[in-house]
Order: sequence, then C-alpha cells, then structure tokens
Amino acid sequence: MRRAELSLLRPDFRTALVGLMERLDEQQIPLAPFETIRSPGRQAELYGRGRNPDAADYGRTVTRAQAYQSAHQYGLGADLVFRLANGVWTWDEPQRGMWDVYTRLAKSCGLETLSFERPHVQIAGFDWRHLTPGPMDEAGWLDWLAQPEAGRVA
Repeated sequence: MRRAELSLLRPDFRTALVGLMERLDEQQIPLAPFETIRSPGRQAELYGRGRNPDAADYGRTVTRAQAYQSAHQYGLGADLVFRLANGVWTWDEPQRGMWDVYTRLAKSCGLETLSFERPHVQIAGFDWRHLTPGPMDEAGWLDWLAQPEAGRVA
C-alpha cells in the first residue's frame, strides 16, 4: 500500500521536507508527496518488479533498494511527483528544468536527491548500512517506526 502521510516521518526529515515543499510552492513547481513511509514488504515487492525473467515487465525495474536499504523504511525518505491541477500524477516535467530546480532546492534544505531516481529525496548522508533494520511484518514495522530509537546506528 502506498502511503503519503508526513506524520510518521522522522521529525528532522519532516521539517526539512515541509521546507522544501514550501520552496517548491514559491517557485510554482507542482511536486507533492506521492509516497513517504514504505513498509519493508512494499519495498520488497517494488524491488522485485522487473526482475522476474518470466514476467511481462522484465527489465523495467522500479528501485535498486531491497527492504531496509531504502530511507523510506526509516521515515527518512519520500518520493515527490508532479501533481497537475486536475489531480493527475505525472513523472514528466510540466516545464523543462523543474527536476533540476527540485534538486537544487532539496540540497538547500539539507536533503539529497538520487540521480537515478529523480522523485526520491532523503535526509542528506543517509546510509542504511549503519542502521539497525526493524521487523518485516507491517504491523510490527509501524510500531517500530513510531519509536524514537527506530533505525538508530547499529
């Protein structure tokens, strides 16, 4: 299930993300949170897309990160996607150069984007290899995510 709420994001990331969204709004760039927190099960499902040689979508991968290798599981990442006036989501820039402005504004807010996954933004310096993963089941993960110590350095 795709989730776009900000409430379970880590406070420092949420503050920076809200600041970024305010700057995007000032620049009239219609990017909005398409997905914020992501369960490890959903991450595993997205990772699997395009990797089954027998599937019709083989070769069209969605993410490089497996469960707990993404900032989404730790409440430290989000995907911002263009939301048009009619409510339609699109990954295509309404005007050329908007992704570049997004990247620049994200950096000014203490965030970083990924060159290979344009919509993704995360807390600067995120490195899952230094964090302790939580449980794989969704209910356990949500409880874990709500704890202040979730994902602390191993």
